[in-house]
Amino acid sequence: VKESDRLQIVHDHFVQAGVHARIEGDDLCVTGGDVVGGLTVDTHLDHRMAMSFFVLGMTAQQAVTIDDMRTAETSFPGFAKLMGRLGAQVST
Repeated sequence: VKESDRLQIVHDHFVQAGVHARIEGDDLCVTGGDVVGGLTVDTHLDHRMAMSFFVLGMTAQQAVTIDDMRTAETSFPGFAKLMGRLGAQVST
């Protein structure tokens, strides 16, 4: 059993951010849209979602807040610091 329904959560956050997305079976179909942002992402303690939505936030018109970036340290120590060097605005 997964700790969360990752597909549904990713879909819901994409839609909240302004991305046109739909679920078809086990697939997430993304057809574009303006990444507006302005949301807080509940990662459900999943480091993959934290890092993915962090990158999405770099393209958004408004800030995207990640509820807990510490989870990224699980698989990529220094991720937020590296993204900051690439131009991401990181605040704690």
